[in-house]
Amino acid sequence: MNNKLLNLNELAGILGVSRSTIYRWSERPDFPKKQKIGPNSVRWLESEVENWVQEFYL
Repeated sequence: MNNKLLNLNELAGILGVSRSTIYRWSERPDFPKKQKIGPNSVRWLESEVENWVQEFYL
């Protein structure tokens, strides 16, 4: 499993959606939880995103 942290732009690019879609999806209980890494920074764990894509997005 890859434990790389993805920023918003990387995540949007991987999923092929807009940044606003990521924020909307982040309200869903099945979407990977964002990790707060600073006062104005969040990241998503790549392995959780990969699992979510396999389970829900395909």
